[in-house]
Amino acid sequence: MFWYEIGAKICYTYLNLINALAYENYPAAPNIGKDDPLLTEAITNAQLVINSGVYSLESDYGSMFNEVKPTSPEIIFGVYKTMLNTTCDGTPMQLQCPNISNDQITQGQGSPLLNSSIHIFEAWVQHGPAQNIADDYLVVDKNNPALALPWNQTSQYKNAITENVTIPTSKIPQAGGETSVEDGMIKPGSSETVWTLTNTGRDARWGASIISDSVARFYGEELTTCIKGNTTRWLKLNGNAYYISLSNMYWRKGMYNNVNPRIYVGVPTDYHYVVMRLGRVYLNLAEAYLLKGDISNALTVLNQTRTVHGKLPPSTAASLTDAWTDYKRERRVDLTMEEDYYWSLLRWGRYGGDANHGNAPGGTIPELTEAPRVMDISKDRKAFSVVKGPFYGSNDIRVFDNTRRYLFPIAQSYLDENPKFGPQNPNW
Repeated sequence: MFWYEIGAKICYTYLNLINALAYENYPAAPNIGKDDPLLTEAITNAQLVINSGVYSLESDYGSMFNEVKPTSPEIIFGVYKTMLNTTCDGTPMQLQCPNISNDQITQGQGSPLLNSSIHIFEAWVQHGPAQNIADDYLVVDKNNPALALPWNQTSQYKNAITENVTIPTSKIPQAGGETSVEDGMIKPGSSETVWTLTNTGRDARWGASIISDSVARFYGEELTTCIKGNTTRWLKLNGNAYYISLSNMYWRKGMYNNVNPRIYVGVPTDYHYVVMRLGRVYLNLAEAYLLKGDISNALTVLNQTRTVHGKLPPSTAASLTDAWTDYKRERRVDLTMEEDYYWSLLRWGRYGGDANHGNAPGGTIPELTEAPRVMDISKDRKAFSVVKGPFYGSNDIRVFDNTRRYLFPIAQSYLDENPKFGPQNPNW
């Protein structure tokens, strides 16, 4: 058996163990002791993969997802598809890329116009990252480079921004039904802009995972999502274009740099899915140490991905509460778009306590009830407004029913064929 097969089996065994810890004693609170044999076995399995010497963390995080890369020292198990039977519309890229032309940009008074002589962006974007996740990509503090903070808590932000101001609608309009929950303007004389505050010194995974206002050239083009930008949500709100992200951001992770000539229906492309990698193993191990109350080892492990992938200073959390906060943020940004976050939230909700904002085990999960937020940036990048509103109709309603959401229902056909599959899960 190849080592990657062994590594993958061990990793999935770990996941089963860690989820078993969360759900043991269900529906009562899990009874996780520091010497729980499942917890000990989970740590042993993770250490076995890490110490094997077969895998190492990728220094260029984006290369694992944004390049046609047949191998990586970090990937333990992947699914590799070939252009012989794969086209762009059969990959996530088709639903992450916008559909925009110079005619639409001109009609919406946007800029800059695209350089390409062909309609380079002609896909069907269905979803984009909201400000909720963007805030988890930390920024290095200019006055204290050993500290990484949310962008709007850094010293450079506090020195440059006046908060709670009235922003003229000529700078930032507001759509019907939307409510501003945060806003600010650059102070006169400051050399900062909203762009520098949100991009300079930011987590390296930011540019590799998310396309935001002018963050990088994509397919040779500068995408701008500010007011009157060339891919701003206002092109859709004003009826100038349809397949535009409503969040003013687009997913970069999983979008290849070298599809030729473009992401379009029927265009052949290789594509790979990263199913299991070493970064996830490190984060799994950090979680196991947190469950044991071992802050020192938990930080040592989670700082591996934070410093290698994120290029950030290490976490120095002094309490278990702060360590869980840093860990949950780290797992969210490192494993975004890898089918992890929702299931991790359920697991942490089952743990309760520091893993879920101090709530009782099996209680509500705040992240699954918070409303999505969107940030608009003025054309001159000297003002911003974060709004909540009816962006997606009824999908904006966030309700978490803890009597149902921790378990799926058992298919009725199973119960009909064999009653021993039951009883049905509570409230289903």
